[in-house]
Formats: sequence, structure tokens, C-alpha cells
Amino acid sequence: QSLGIDNLRVLGASEGLGQHNTVWPPLQPELGVYDERLLEGLDFLLAEMAKRDMLAVVYLNNYWVWSGGMSQYVSWLEDEPVPNPFLEEYSWLEFMEFSARFYTHPEANAAYRRYIDMLVNRENVFTGLRYRDDPTIMAWQLGNEPRPGRGESGMRNFGVFTQWVGDTADFIRSLDPKHLISTGNEGLKG
Repeated sequence: QSLGIDNLRVLGASEGLGQHNTVWPPLQPELGVYDERLLEGLDFLLAEMAKRDMLAVVYLNNYWVWSGGMSQYVSWLEDEPVPNPFLEEYSWLEFMEFSARFYTHPEANAAYRRYIDMLVNRENVFTGLRYRDDPTIMAWQLGNEPRPGRGESGMRNFGVFTQWVGDTADFIRSLDPKHLISTGNEGLKG
């Protein structure tokens, strides 16, 4: 804030244990299990930002492997390993196609929505405000760099992806009509 920065983009979700090159420790180490200590850390961050008149854009998922994200939800529910592209046996295309399966996976999206519901309705232990009522949060972002995939598979997924964007934004809006909602910093790029 003293440098003139008044808006931060904040990771509001991380999933899974044991992936190479992922955030440690994660907010959701196992499906549906949330680390209260880390959530209180997010509470503290938002409370401190409020004291400094700063705003947060909180993103709620990730297309990429480094925080678990979409691929981790698919992995949990399909009992398949994430084809982590940081390991030599997998390509980035294999990973991207695996991660994009999230958009058409009803159970993965239901689990993601449960997380969103928990976070949006969470009461900050330092301020007493529910996140949905916290003016420090400027916007919810659906995810970090969500995209339909790459190449031909990405083109085939484009309609499903855009439907997911609309449905997920509507779901968040139903929980919190006060905050902005954004797709992600890459938006609809393929």
C-alpha cells in the first residue's frame, strides 16, 4: 500500500496433496476437507488489507497444476493421477485436456461449488464479516487462466466452457449479488 498498490489478486483456493510443483500446504488437502488454519490466514490477510484501504480479487480455482485446481477435482473423482506436465512422462497437451474435463464433470463442479459456497459464506474470524459482505473483496474470479483447452480439443470444448462460465458466475451471484465476478485473467482465450 505504501508503494501505491491498492488491489491484490489473491489465491482463494488450492487443492490436493502430493503433486509435484504445487502450493503447499493446500487449503483443501482432501476433497471436502478444508484447512481452517489457512482459511484463518486468508481472514487475516483480508482484515489487514481493509485496514489499508486495499481491495482483493479472490480467485476460486486454477486451470494449471500448481495449485491443484480443476485437474485435482477430476483426479479425486475419477481416481486417476493428474498427468503433471512437470514430470517427463506427460505433455502439456495431455495435462490441458485432462484439466478441461472439469467443465463437463458434474461431480467435480458440485465439489467446486461446495467450496465456493463455504468461502463466500465464511465469517472472517478477525472482522466478523461474511466474505459476501466484505467490502475489501472487490471481485470473485472463477479461476486462474481458465480456458477450454488447446488446439482442436479446445475448439470442441468452447461451447461447454462458455456454458460453465455463465453457470458458475450465476451460482456465485446467487450467493453474493454484491461483488463483481470475473472469468479469470485469460478469459476466453483458447
